[in-house]
Amino acid sequence: MLKEVLNLIDQGQTLAMTEMAQKLGWTIQKVQNSLDQLERMGYIEKKDLAFTSCSTESCSSCLFKQGDSCQKYKTSLENLYSWSVTERGKDAQ
Repeated sequence: MLKEVLNLIDQGQTLAMTEMAQKLGWTIQKVQNSLDQLERMGYIEKKDLAFTSCSTESCSSCLFKQGDSCQKYKTSLENLYSWSVTERGKDAQ
C-alpha cells in the first residue's frame, strides 16, 4: 500500500490530493494517512509551495508557469505543497 504512494510520488508529477486518490482508487483520507505515515518514517518530505499571490506577472517564479495547472490550483495556493521521495524512501522501493 505505501509502496504504491512512493511510486506515484517518485514519478515526479505534481498531483492534487484528489488526483492521487483517483489514480490509486483510494479515498482522500487514505492518501493523506499514507502520506503522513511515509513522512514520519522518513521516506518522503514535504516541500511547501505556498504562494501568497498568483498573477501573470509572477508566473516566471511559479512552479506551474502559466496555463492549466496554474489555474487549476489558483484557488488553493496557500495550501499547496508537493512531496519528494527521500533516499531512504528510494531504498525502500
